[in-house]
Amino acid sequence: MERQEVVNKIKEILLLLVDMEDNVELGEDDILNDGEWGIDSLIMVQIIVEIERAFDIKIEDEYLSMDFLSTIGSIADFVMEEKSKDA
Repeated sequence: MERQEVVNKIKEILLLLVDMEDNVELGEDDILNDGEWGIDSLIMVQIIVEIERAFDIKIEDEYLSMDFLSTIGSIADFVMEEKSKDA
């Protein structure tokens, strides 16, 4: 799976779970947990569950930090790293 496919899927998940306009431009470096998007801890758990399902990975508790989950790019990097372990 290409990194851009991962990024696009993460964006799709965010648009599904977070109250955003469909035409919003989400960049890889946009901070997700700065309050602008209204992402609270409950929504973050839903995002994590959907990422695990979408990419068939398990996100261990040690990775559940706001740094890891701070941007689309950081999440995509993590997914790519986890998927490379399976290859």
